[in-house]
Amino acid sequence: MLWRFDVVVLAFILGGLLGGWRAHHVATVRRSLTLMGILALLTGALACRPWGMWALAVLIAGVALYEVRLAWHMSWLLLAVFVALGLAGAAASAPPGAVWTTGVMGVIVLACWALPRPWVLSRGFGGVLAFGTVGLGLGTWALMATHSLRAGLMFIWLLQLNDAFGYFGGRLWGRHHPVPSVSPGKTIEGYAAGVIGVGLGCVLAYHPLGLMAGRPVSVALALGGFAVVGGNIGDLTFSKVKRQRGIKDFSGLLPGHGGVLDRFDNVLVAAPGFLLLWQILGMGR
Repeated sequence: MLWRFDVVVLAFILGGLLGGWRAHHVATVRRSLTLMGILALLTGALACRPWGMWALAVLIAGVALYEVRLAWHMSWLLLAVFVALGLAGAAASAPPGAVWTTGVMGVIVLACWALPRPWVLSRGFGGVLAFGTVGLGLGTWALMATHSLRAGLMFIWLLQLNDAFGYFGGRLWGRHHPVPSVSPGKTIEGYAAGVIGVGLGCVLAYHPLGLMAGRPVSVALALGGFAVVGGNIGDLTFSKVKRQRGIKDFSGLLPGHGGVLDRFDNVLVAAPGFLLLWQILGMGR
């Protein structure tokens, strides 16, 4: 299952790389090359479950901690405590614990949108973001992939297709900007392309990937629908926070993407809800 996933994902990345090279679009080429590196890391982590996924989660959390520190000017020790508590909370919850992690994530997302700017700029908010989105989000993703390789792959597959198709669709055909004050680059056409990409991903999840083999189409559509909604909410929520902070990206560590938080914002926010939906649908391992 894992090798088929790698082959199909690599084909998509190479397609983006070729398109960017032919169009002389440097950012797309960098974006594609970075994704190759991320795919290699993810493959190694999934092949060495469970410790591999948790090691990857700790690695990403460490870089994310650095980015939160840059934005909120907090001490390393305090941020490390917040992130460690989030990771430990996710690890200790076991799969049935997705109910409370989803609830906590929902409250944090609402706070990002509802709180006034001075609160968002406070160090306390930075700590809450580190605990919830970085700690709980990454921990839930690692827990999901450890509990079920099928769930871990389906989650990252659908979210990244939504992101990639949305990116390219927006660049090629984007005209209408629904939330220019929050995310000027997002377009209705890009969102529509993301839906098409997730729909294609649901089809490929049956064959050749085999992630949904023997499962009703309605289940794949439910997971795909959540990937579109949850992924876009995560992306817009982090964009909102960045606008409040007055920054474009959390860092420039990942060429073509910005920082780790910029690359994994949809993953961090959507992981608990996806795992909860996976359990409600009775998908098992």
